[in-house]
Order: sequence, then structure tokens, then C-alpha cells
Amino acid sequence: MIDDPVAVVAVAVALGVGAQWVAGRLRLPSIVLMLGAGLAVGPGLGIIDPNETFGGLLTPIVALGVGLLLFEGGLSLRWADIGSTTRRVVVRLLTIGVLTSLVLASVAALLVTDLPRGVAVLFGSIMVVTGPTVVIPLLRQARLRPRVGGILRWEGIMVDPVGAVLGVTILEVLLLDDRSTAVAALVVVRTTVVGCAVGAAVAAGLVVVLDRHWAPDHLRGPLSLVAVVGAFALANGLSAEAGLYAVTVAGVALANQRRVAIGPILELHEHLASIVLAGIFVVLAARVDADTLTSNLVDAGVVLVLLVLVVRPAAVLASTLGTSLTRRERAYLAALAPRGIVAASVSAVFGAELVRHDVPGGEDLAAITFLVVVGTTIVYGPLSRPLARLLRVDTPEPAAVVLVGARRWARELGAVLGDVGVPVLVVAESEELAESARAAGLLVYAGRLEGDDLLVAMDGIGARLAVVGSGAEALDTVSVDRIVRHLGRANVWRVARDDAHDRDLREGEAYEGRHAYAEVTQEHLDAALNDGGVIRALPPGADATEAQMPLVRIDGGHRPEVAVSRTAQGPDDRLVVLSLR
Repeated sequence: MIDDPVAVVAVAVALGVGAQWVAGRLRLPSIVLMLGAGLAVGPGLGIIDPNETFGGLLTPIVALGVGLLLFEGGLSLRWADIGSTTRRVVVRLLTIGVLTSLVLASVAALLVTDLPRGVAVLFGSIMVVTGPTVVIPLLRQARLRPRVGGILRWEGIMVDPVGAVLGVTILEVLLLDDRSTAVAALVVVRTTVVGCAVGAAVAAGLVVVLDRHWAPDHLRGPLSLVAVVGAFALANGLSAEAGLYAVTVAGVALANQRRVAIGPILELHEHLASIVLAGIFVVLAARVDADTLTSNLVDAGVVLVLLVLVVRPAAVLASTLGTSLTRRERAYLAALAPRGIVAASVSAVFGAELVRHDVPGGEDLAAITFLVVVGTTIVYGPLSRPLARLLRVDTPEPAAVVLVGARRWARELGAVLGDVGVPVLVVAESEELAESARAAGLLVYAGRLEGDDLLVAMDGIGARLAVVGSGAEALDTVSVDRIVRHLGRANVWRVARDDAHDRDLREGEAYEGRHAYAEVTQEHLDAALNDGGVIRALPPGADATEAQMPLVRIDGGHRPEVAVSRTAQGPDDRLVVLSLR
């Protein structure tokens, strides 16, 4: 068994990141693979034992990691992006939905398990939590319509601190018999107020520092990290579990202010979140006791069925009555409520506290919760995308091409793509070229490159791929920087302006995006067209000849990608080529 803490962290992070990578390649829920990896190296093979390695430090480390994940999630919550119906449903899910889930989950635990009454209610409080660590990856996989996706995203992030505070309150009532209901309610109010106040104050302070340029650019990201950790620690020091409120409020406040650009901060925390998520999931899975899991397997399975088929649908029904949500949207909301890191970590802490105070049911609480977390990810993970399609609450798979630049070769390529049914958006480098693109029947973006207008336009047509080759270095640089962060580097291709630029791309000069059409530049493409070359689409399944240069391949699912070979690769694939004289 590995005892060195550094080695344990390395194993956990490596397995977690590897699980995310494999899941992405296989289009599987990453949470399932991360939990499987943790169970394998922990109770399965006995390679690591986080409880023995980290001891009492494990709980605060996990709690801080959860705080960082909630802050990153909060940075993506913009109030202006959701309509009045979405806001109303989110508020009701955080109030009526939470109370409904608390009552019904507690009853389910009482009826099915051997947990004492108080511990069953504590279990019910933990079950109100869904969490961004599992919801957001499933939302990316399902590609939901904005209203449904927005509701689930907001609920998943905002319900975490609500559930944690609710659980702390019930735990204190269990451990201290002289606590009255009024005192317990005061704990909830105090924790909420302290967390929200600290989070708002830290966010406001950070905005002032960044807006007045008191910190250099290279320290903006690290400064935000220090602020988040400080807010978490300060709020927790003032009131137990207030840190989760503080970091969530800080993230949401930063996302909705307009004085400071948060792009660099968001990018840093997105990368950090992937690492934190990987390590925490593997560690939490590796720390469970195999015997306790086995003894609670049947009870947890029955509770899982009740949570999926009764508790979640009832909570959604109670929260959406009288709203304009359609039946299909309500059905999908009722069919997606996976539990994640907060539920697993909080149950472990609560279980340890119960054991320390000789309250029966502590170990079983943590085991049943962990089994429910695993069960919900297994149930909801594979169903999220097919169910979205069945209920028609998904958006079509992106299949559009963004052409940055409107030179002749780009206009003719866009026209041919449009003829075969591929949507195209052109970002022109001048008004003259924009008019030429419009004359060719192409959709032209005429807005600003700053802000989110371009990204909104790309989402509007379902952009999947970007080919950048305007000949204007400033336009290429600005647009690539924004598009890469939106579509990913693998889906952004650059066409060299001239031979010198092509040489830089081929020799590893640091440019964003990928190099398209090696040794062929925009000048070469325009010259070939001037010499009588023609861009056209080949019949399905046809390969390109030596006299034809492949530009784009459209696969059988009508998904475009930059062509990297002369082979169609499938009977329904089509190549768009430049036929030379």
C-alpha cells in the first residue's frame, strides 16, 4: 500500500484525469469511471487508503476542494442569461423542492433502512443536494435547450450550500438534545447571512482591486484563488459550513458584475476544477469500507429506486406547478438529480461525528449515501442524452462552420458547404469583403469581436468547426483567442497567410488552434482559383484524386471537419475539394 501523501495525491489525480480523458473519448459519464477507479485502488486492491494517509486533514482538504468547485460553478451563472420562468422555477426548487425532498427522502430512509429516526432525517437533508460536479458534465453531454439546462445548472450549484447548512443544523440538533427548534432555525439564518455577507464582500473587494489595476495582469488569477480560499476559511471560522455559501455567492457576484472581465479568472478555475474534481472523486471512493458497503447494498438500492421514481418527481412537480414549463421539460427535470461530491463528503463528515458521539447509524449513513451517489451517477449518466432526445429537450448536434475571413477561397468554400446543407457563418475583415460574402448568399457576422456577441451568434447556428484565414493578422489573433475558448483547440484551424506564416505554423511557432492544409497558404488557394480551379463537393464515398486538394470532410452524420487525407473514410462521407487545372 502507498503511504506517502504526495504519491497518494499523484495516484488520485492521475487516475481521475485519466478517467475524464477516457470518458471523453468514449462519450461516457466521467463520474462513473472516476468512482470506479477509486473503488479499484481503495477497497478493491488496497493500493491507497486516504483515511490512514491524511487522517484528520482529509475532511478539510475535501471541503476546500468542494468550495473551489462551487466558486467555479458560480462564475458561470449569469442572471441575465435566464428568463423569468427559469428564475421562478430555480427559486421554487431551492425552497419547495428542498423541503419536499427532505421530507420524502427521510421517510424513505425510515421505511427501508435501519437508520435511527434522527439519522434518517439527516440522510434526507443530504439527499436534497445534487451538485455541479455531476450535473454540469451531464449537461455538456446532453446538450439541453437553454431553459432546461439553465434550471439544472442553477439548481445544482445553488442547492449545495443549502443542503450542507440544512444538514449541519440537523446534526447539531441530534448531538445536542437541549437545542430547541428556534435555536436550530437561528443556526440556519446565521450561517446563511454570514456566508452571503462574506462572499459578497470578498467579491466586491476583488472587483475594486482588479478594476483599479492594483494587481498586475499575471496575478489576477492567483489573486482570485487567494480570495476564494480566504472567503471560505473566514466564513467557516465565523459559522460552520458558511464557507460553501461564501464561495458560491462570490462566484455568482463576479459573474454578474460588469466592471471587470473575468475571462482569465474563469479559465484558471476551469482548469483547476478539472484537477480538483479528479482527485476528490477518486479519494472519496477509495476511502470507503468494503464490508460496510456490502451490508448496506440492498437497503441503499431500494432507497435509490424511491429517490429516482418518487422523491425527485414529487419535488419537481411541487416546484413547477403553475409555471409555463412544458410536460416534456418537467419530465426531464424530474429524471435528472444525480448526487455528487458534496453529498459524499458531507455524509462522511457527519458519519464520523455521529460515531465520535456514540450515536448509532454513523457508519451506515456514510455507506448508504456513497452507494446512492454511485447509483445515481450510474442511473442518470447513461440516460441523460438519450432521454433528452426522447423528450425533445435537446439541441441538435453542432454542425456549422465558422469562416474567419472572406477572401475568395473562403467565400467559395462557404457557398459549396451551404449547398450541401452545412450552415456557415462568415466573419469578414472588411465591409467590402462582407458585401461580397452576402452577395454569395452567406450569413455574415457584423457585430463586435469583444463581448459575447460573436459567441452567441456561433451558438445560434450550432458552430462545430472554425477555419481561420482572413489575411488580417489582428482579426485572426483576436477571433482565434475567443473561438478557441468556446469550441476548443481541436476544432479551430488556421490557414497560413503566406509562406513565412506557414513555416512558423509547421515549425511549432506558438499559435492557438491547429494548422490546416500544410504548405498551402491563402495566397496559394486564391491563386489556384484565379487559374481556373473550382471548389466543389464530391459524391458520397468518393476519394479525392491527385488533382484535387481536400478541404473539408462531411461525415455520414453530417458533421464537418477539416480534411486531413484524400480518403472519404466512409460510404456516406463527402469531401469538399479544390479541383486544380
